[in-house]
Amino acid sequence: MHWLCKCVIGLVMLATTTWSSTVAGVTQKCVPPGPGPSLNNTLYGKSYLYKLEQEFSIKLLQTLATSSNKNNLIFSPHSIYMVILITYFWSNEKNLRSFLHLPPDQDKMSVIQAYRMDKLFLSKRALNTSADYKFSSVNGIFYQYPIEECIAELLKDEMHKIDFAVNPELANKYINNWVSNHTNQIIKDLFPVGMITSRTILVLANAAYFNGYWSSGFDSTENDMFYTSPSKYEYVTMMKKTAVFKISNSSELGSRIIELPYKGGDISLFVILPNVNEEHGISQLSKMLSTNTIQNIVSSSQWRLDYVNVYLPKFNATHTIGDLREVNEVYNYNYVKNRFYVRFSSE
Repeated sequence: MHWLCKCVIGLVMLATTTWSSTVAGVTQKCVPPGPGPSLNNTLYGKSYLYKLEQEFSIKLLQTLATSSNKNNLIFSPHSIYMVILITYFWSNEKNLRSFLHLPPDQDKMSVIQAYRMDKLFLSKRALNTSADYKFSSVNGIFYQYPIEECIAELLKDEMHKIDFAVNPELANKYINNWVSNHTNQIIKDLFPVGMITSRTILVLANAAYFNGYWSSGFDSTENDMFYTSPSKYEYVTMMKKTAVFKISNSSELGSRIIELPYKGGDISLFVILPNVNEEHGISQLSKMLSTNTIQNIVSSSQWRLDYVNVYLPKFNATHTIGDLREVNEVYNYNYVKNRFYVRFSSE
């Protein structure tokens, strides 16, 4: 039996006129080439952007994990990174560079070109109807006031002109429909009535959707023990499978790792299991993660094929962040209101 995995992410950032005093720091001028390193090499630029995103993702995970109060945490750093990256393209805010882990002298136009190449890659992947899974990630810029023509041309696929001042309710409905359409109708009404007002001047959004089947389907579910600590457990519905998987032991992370591939062969779920004797194994694990440890996991020579009894809890998880004040040490943008919504389900 192939249990289906769906991962749906919606991220929207809402800027009101209280933002304009800073973001009309959104100095809308054409983006001149900078003095820093160029990313004109397509493959290098794309991989470079991924590396920056990975550094950001780990920092954000560690920050959110600290403030999650031991609750389950699920989020999409990719969605947040894409939205802030778009903001950076036409903003002069210097702290966005450090937030995005960009070098101080990085050429902005090269970053834009790397972003566009990544977008093209994702668009082609989304249109591949022969793939064994569906994956898409799209960005939207919903704006009211004129944007410099050259900026609008660079980001023309993302641009949606909306009159928030005259009809905020219609704008609310339009953006909710956009999110719903790009998440296969799973995320609906992301914005509750009244969140978008006549004072709204800009909405930045990312919607991501993944739908795929495991390469090695799980057997029928059964109730079994799920340990929440070395000495505590509860009975939950578990998916189980005994088969050959790639596994590894990481002394660096004090954890065991298993790769669960999806059909198609180019997307996998990596499960990192801290040592069961550690009372605070997960919190310690999150602190030890870095771009190097992640890279070591993916490319490790320690992987081996072995028969493994895999038990995973069958779950639906939802996590909402009402704003980003709890990640100010990463974000440092107090004046942006944001609603972050993620839904992941394994069926």
